Amino acid sequence: MKIEVRAHPGSKKQAVMVTGENCLEVWLHAPAADGKANAALHRLLADHFSLPLSCVRLVHGAGSRRKLFEISH
Repeated sequence: MKIEVRAHPGSKKQAVMVTGENCLEVWLHAPAADGKANAALHRLLADHFSLPLSCVRLVHGAGSRRKLFEISH
């Protein structure tokens, strides 16, 4: 399954909000520097779906707020 994510790095809160079918909006404490926000988002999505990190893969948007992740079971 592919999940479209809109990330908000450097936020005061850390939360996941479902905005539509296969769409999430995610707030992260991690800053958008040196891949820290992408790594934190990767871990947060794995926790959200109760899956190991190996089942969550960033497909598109490494340098953008809009990202596409692939979730495999």
